[in-house]
Amino acid sequence: MQLIILIFFNFYCHALWGWLFAGSCFGKQHITPAILVGGFVGLNHVTLDVITMIIMPMLPGLAVDDTIHFITHGKLEFQRSGSYRVAVRETFVTAGKALFLTSFIPVASFSACLISDARVFF
Repeated sequence: MQLIILIFFNFYCHALWGWLFAGSCFGKQHITPAILVGGFVGLNHVTLDVITMIIMPMLPGLAVDDTIHFITHGKLEFQRSGSYRVAVRETFVTAGKALFLTSFIPVASFSACLISDARVFF
């Protein structure tokens, strides 16, 4: 699944920016969360329950969404200012808050499952 996302993202970046391998440069954040969470689950012998199966596919989706928004805002800001330094700073100011919230809210929501004793899905 990660490979399919990476291939799709390469073609998307090629269509958007004209650079075929841009997706490979940004693909690390698509694969890394799944590897980290999957490794954590495997090393700690966590059972594969419904919550885990909900979270795992959500990670690449968040990474792809955040990457697309950040890169698109960065390109717009660069076209406006002509400076990479200004473009990155403005991108963090404008899109950074939304990107933080779209990542923080699911993390905070699913963190409640870590301290819960309820076995609702079994």
